[in-house]
Amino acid sequence: PEVGLVRFPRWQRYPERTTIRMEYADKLSMSTGAFDHTGPDIGFLRLAHTDAGRLSALNVFFNLGKRRDSVLSPGRTSSLYFDGISGVVAERTTDLPVEQSSNRTKSIQAVLGIGLVQKEHESGEFDLLDFEVDYGPGTDTPDDFGGVSGSALWRIFYTRKKNGQVTKSDQKIYGVAFHQSSRVDNKRTITCHGPKSIYCTLINAIQDRWSDS
Repeated sequence: PEVGLVRFPRWQRYPERTTIRMEYADKLSMSTGAFDHTGPDIGFLRLAHTDAGRLSALNVFFNLGKRRDSVLSPGRTSSLYFDGISGVVAERTTDLPVEQSSNRTKSIQAVLGIGLVQKEHESGEFDLLDFEVDYGPGTDTPDDFGGVSGSALWRIFYTRKKNGQVTKSDQKIYGVAFHQSSRVDNKRTITCHGPKSIYCTLINAIQDRWSDS
């Protein structure tokens, strides 16, 4: 009946937490129920006005509609970029010592896994991205990315000045993670729905479902 939402604001020492009453939320699911790497496995949660209002008081919603054209139109941003999946990995969530008998406390760690999309391919109305995770020497990569499903794949664009200084120029939600492969040769593939899935197929389905708003 309730879902907890935890955020990690840069300006706060502790995470920001709130709960969402699912009985007041509308759900849109686009899935075959197979839960494999072929998809689709994506959806949208329309929050109640009260929940959306509480979140917007302290946060800024990332507007997908306004960024639709810039994401889907090539050549409108810097050609220099890297990709990263942000989320909470289950293996790094631990129980802390109980201070009161009525409370249970967990330590939750957010991660940003840096890499590049190695392959892009289409499956009907959806596009899929293969994000490669490297377990080479010196990396602090989680052994298992369970818990990251539904997290954003960000594409971070940057520019490089003549003196070599690097500056971020833009950031875009470029995908949504939903499946991880087995680990082979110190690498793992996380399959994500790509920009066509998000900015075309999903947004069109949302507009069809709630055409009055």
